[in-house]
Amino acid sequence: MTANTQPPQSVLVANSGPATASFAMRLNRPWLLSTGSLKGWAHVRVLFAMLADVAVGPPDGKVYILGGGVEILKPPALPFVLPAVSFIVKIEFTTAELGRPRVIEVVPLNSDGQPLGPPVRVQATPLANPAYPGLPVSIQLILNLRDLPVTRPQSLAFSVLVDGHELASVPLHIVAPPTGTTQG
Repeated sequence: MTANTQPPQSVLVANSGPATASFAMRLNRPWLLSTGSLKGWAHVRVLFAMLADVAVGPPDGKVYILGGGVEILKPPALPFVLPAVSFIVKIEFTTAELGRPRVIEVVPLNSDGQPLGPPVRVQATPLANPAYPGLPVSIQLILNLRDLPVTRPQSLAFSVLVDGHELASVPLHIVAPPTGTTQG
């Protein structure tokens, strides 16, 4: 997918349906991250990545987020189905990185580091914005997810990769409900 010329360059929205998106969850802590530690990747960085109750990305280039910032899920009982959550990531590319096709992936992982489901992959080519030549360009990805089954306490993570290099990982800690609340 080639992005348009409005800053940020693209807003990509993916929706997943009931339970087939095996990685819908509630994770909401914004993390300002930099990729300066990855040799050769100083020109690509994650500006933010988080989970929220709701997020939308209209064509104006903004991201509207409700319920962002939670990193701990306390279900009332287990098992539990989380009805809806949004994962948001914004990646910035400097002018040195523009015009190159990229593969952006979001990989949900369980406590054992195993994928919870298939990764979400988006192909994008960040292009220079003619209205603002010389400025970095950002690409936003919003995944609206539904009906995540939560069966046990554990720490999960959403890893964000660009061209196979992990640039960010956002945790979600699922804590045990009070004793006596496991459903059978």
